[in-house]
Amino acid sequence: MKILLKKVFQLFVLTLLLFCTIWFTPVDEYIHKQYLNLTVSEQELESAINLNKYRAVAGPIILNEAGDEVSGMSWSPMTDTLFVASRDDMVEILEYDKEGEFIRKIPTNMGMDIEGITWAGGNSFAFVNERANSILIAEIAPDTQLIDLNNAPSFSLSIAKSGNKGLEGISWNPAVKKFYVVKERDPKAVYSIPDFRNKRKVKAKELTLFDGLMWNKRDFSGLHFDPRTGHFLVLSDESNVLAEVNNDGKQLSTLELLSGWHGLDRSIDQAEGVTMDTDGTIYVTSEPNHLYIFKKFE
Repeated sequence: MKILLKKVFQLFVLTLLLFCTIWFTPVDEYIHKQYLNLTVSEQELESAINLNKYRAVAGPIILNEAGDEVSGMSWSPMTDTLFVASRDDMVEILEYDKEGEFIRKIPTNMGMDIEGITWAGGNSFAFVNERANSILIAEIAPDTQLIDLNNAPSFSLSIAKSGNKGLEGISWNPAVKKFYVVKERDPKAVYSIPDFRNKRKVKAKELTLFDGLMWNKRDFSGLHFDPRTGHFLVLSDESNVLAEVNNDGKQLSTLELLSGWHGLDRSIDQAEGVTMDTDGTIYVTSEPNHLYIFKKFE
């Protein structure tokens, strides 16, 4: 009996050590990288974003005037600049050039738990209010001095409120006029929402094509839809990785946000937002106030 109990205890200790190794080290990302190398063809990568070929060219860049709670970020094709959401007593949106140089700060008239921002056509931007499970849309023109969120068109998802584990990232598909949002965890989820600015009733739809991400990504902290490829970039803070997913739900490539990977001298902690411009340059924000820039090298 003692021998059996000893073996059971040894098995328990080994299982615990294996769990800790996987959870607290990037070994799972090493394994997943090798899996993708075996299951994704060169032909698939030719028409993909192909994060394997990206390297960090700048960062961490300190985002001046952003405070210490930077969240989502979006690139606008109208201005060719970056718009960053920052939380304080009242939400503030900050505009930067593509090197991270400060341009302007635009206050809002509303306090909320903002976690995501996306360009939504013209001068429109959509914002995610995490704790309320809602999306708001407002105009940010070159002469905007105050963003009116109190009277902004809004949409609330009919899902259970999850406190600080709710909606995290948002992106816009201009071709089909839909928003995509990610829920951080417990459970993780991705939803599509038709454009609701014309005041017609719309419904959110959970996208099951992302089910393959559920088993190897510990959370979802940001999202970007790439109109050029029709692929998604899904950011995971807790897994320290950016994943490319095609419109069939297949993971094609990953950009690990760890020291020693993709030219990074240090790991990116608390990655909060991701966006991409038409040149294919990728921008990642992290708390408290950092910007990282990645470019593709053939």
